[in-house]
Amino acid sequence: MTIQMWQSGVLLGGAGLDGQTIRIADTRTAAEFLLSGWARDRKDAYLRAVRACAQALKGQIPHSTAAATFVSAAVEARYEINVFDAFWDDFDAEISRAAEELIAADFPYWAYGDAVEAARA
Repeated sequence: MTIQMWQSGVLLGGAGLDGQTIRIADTRTAAEFLLSGWARDRKDAYLRAVRACAQALKGQIPHSTAAATFVSAAVEARYEINVFDAFWDDFDAEISRAAEELIAADFPYWAYGDAVEAARA
C-alpha cells in the first residue's frame, strides 16, 4: 500500500503528549495516532475520525475526508493544532527550501516585505 500524503499536515501539541509535538501528514499515521496515541476524551468526532481513516485506507473514501475528520476530532479534543504544507516526499521539500533561499537572496525586499522598508526609515 502506498502512503497517501495529505495536502496539509497537522502538528498536534498540548497536554497528554509529554511536551512532544506530533506530526501527522497521512492517513496511516493519523489512524495509528488515533488508536495508540490519543490522550484525550474519545467523543463523537474521534469515532468519526477512526472510521474515516479506516475507510480511506481501504480505498472507500478520499484521504482528504479522513484528514478533515481527523482535524475535527483534534479540535473537539482541544489539542493545540498547527497546519503545515505536507510534501509528497523529501525531494519536494528540499526543492521548496532551495527555491525559498534563492528568492530570498535574489529579491531580499520582496522576501522580507515591509520589515525591510520599516528598518530603512
